[in-house]
Amino acid sequence: MKQLITKKRVALAIAKRWKGITPFCLFVVLLLIGELASPGFLSVGFLAHLLTLASPLGIMTLGQTFVIISGKEDVDFSCGANASLAIVLADLFLRE
Repeated sequence: MKQLITKKRVALAIAKRWKGITPFCLFVVLLLIGELASPGFLSVGFLAHLLTLASPLGIMTLGQTFVIISGKEDVDFSCGANASLAIVLADLFLRE
């Protein structure tokens, strides 16, 4: 019985360790797949370009986080809809 308990503890310890490592390993695997599929995927220029494209979403996410943390009852989650409307209107007005 004592041996069964130690095996169970070892299995739980391994499961806890893999639970923390798995997201990092999947991230690395996805980066490698991206590099194999498109050479230059991990270049500094491409990563800077991705950050430039994602920065408006990050700013909106940060603002929405502050709204949620404030805990008021009248929380408005229409940030994404407003951003989509702004993009569509900008596309319509900026066409040549």
